[in-house]
Amino acid sequence: MEYDNDINQLLNNCSTSTHFIEMEVFYTDHVRMGLIALKALGAGPDRLSRFVLVYNEVSKEFRITNEKRREKEVLVDIAKSQLGNFLGKRANFFSLLSYYNNIRKTYTTIEEFVCNEFPHVKSWIGGSAFHPLIIIGYGIFARNETMVCEGFAYLAFSNNIPLALDEWNFSNTFGDGARDPFSVLEELRCNNVLLKALLKNETEGSPDLESVHKGDEFTWRLSMIIGNKDHVKYLHGKVMEMEVTQTKIGDFYDIRCLKGWIVDLALKIHLSSTRKNLFFLLHGISSSWTLSQVLTHLDYSESIKTVQLYLILLLSCYIFERCPSLDTTLLNNQDVVDLNWDEIKQLAIGEDRDEHIYKVVHICWQRSLENKTETQLYKSAAVNVLNNDLLYSC
Repeated sequence: MEYDNDINQLLNNCSTSTHFIEMEVFYTDHVRMGLIALKALGAGPDRLSRFVLVYNEVSKEFRITNEKRREKEVLVDIAKSQLGNFLGKRANFFSLLSYYNNIRKTYTTIEEFVCNEFPHVKSWIGGSAFHPLIIIGYGIFARNETMVCEGFAYLAFSNNIPLALDEWNFSNTFGDGARDPFSVLEELRCNNVLLKALLKNETEGSPDLESVHKGDEFTWRLSMIIGNKDHVKYLHGKVMEMEVTQTKIGDFYDIRCLKGWIVDLALKIHLSSTRKNLFFLLHGISSSWTLSQVLTHLDYSESIKTVQLYLILLLSCYIFERCPSLDTTLLNNQDVVDLNWDEIKQLAIGEDRDEHIYKVVHICWQRSLENKTETQLYKSAAVNVLNNDLLYSC
């Protein structure tokens, strides 16, 4: 999507040139993602400016200026061969940003940059509650290279979530399973060994993980699941059992269809949950959609590996949201039949809302443009987030 100079200027004014990419207490700065979603939904300049004013007012006590953050960091010149030494340390953000800005200049296009550099950091995509991935994806969507490079730096900066599964275990045969994904989720809910292990670790504590993640509760919980080799092997097995009901050409899935399938799965999980608007199920929607922006630019093998990794993380989010019951009858909401998208979009942008709501409505709108056969699903998912308060369980 091409944005005009005014919106790109507004995005760049909200970049890390003025404020750090995180606020206090591990809260990621969301202002640019909200701006892009609102713009896509049809918000004009005055509405976008109002959003920035409201967001800045609400977050002012948590914002970290660059001057304050830079006082804590000594700039380091990072060579490509040294990058691995800096990953996952929650340190040297501006050094990592300088590294990626310089690396970007060696590629002809941003697409080429993403294709070649993302595979080196894909294991980190669950870090900081998926926010670095979300920043990269929205940057790609808006064709804002500043955001893309900052997202890469944030991905490299964020706490490492140690996936206890060697990359060679990721198979190119993904999608050949025969199980409906909802039967897999029901198995996780009923055979709750992983949930019991998570609850046990939460009760008894895990000093090693607590010392590493220092208050980053999302990463701490996720690490309890996917840092265990038996747990992650089990989850990967469940991922491989899933049937992908999308176009297959010979031995290969059409990545355009596969990325849509992932977003729709996340939408269906969130919408069918009997506990409404669970935050990290909602984050599954925004992270799956932004991943789909990245997948477009990866080669086939990398795309399939990344999809498997992401689905392990998505199942893990379902587990630490306490495996809510899923009612698939909620996917067919007859109340939205007579609503049109102009009404839904106006309902969204007409009020000052949490920026996550704008993002989900935007994603539903985008999917409705791409897949006309599931219009009712996308309307239902959009109305669901508009009508229910966000529910934080972490």
